[in-house]
Amino acid sequence: MKNVSFKVVSRLASFPVHYAVMYTAFFGALVGFVGCGYEAYMRNELLMSGGPAALDAYLNAPVNVQDSLLAFMFASVSGQVPAFNAVWIGVCAWIMFALAPAVGFAILGARLVVARSFFLVRAEG
Repeated sequence: MKNVSFKVVSRLASFPVHYAVMYTAFFGALVGFVGCGYEAYMRNELLMSGGPAALDAYLNAPVNVQDSLLAFMFASVSGQVPAFNAVWIGVCAWIMFALAPAVGFAILGARLVVARSFFLVRAEG
């Protein structure tokens, strides 16, 4: 079992860190762009179904934008931000600011494990 897990770790260590982080952040930005498109679509639907008064009421809803990024990330995915695309933007923020660095640190950690095992094998032989 150790050999299989070491193969997985060495395979993970072989990925270029900058590409892995860049592609993860790009996917997060893509989710954000989809969220903006969804917001525009839903505003149009609100205008068509409820009229200009409904759209004005939606646009004039109070939004607290003075929170930190982390507070916004938690509030958006928990449904506390009154916007159609709040979940999309929250997921975008989680991917870009939490998942992308975690991917980078996982690859760097795998590289440390592989390097440590290489030096241990080299010291034994």
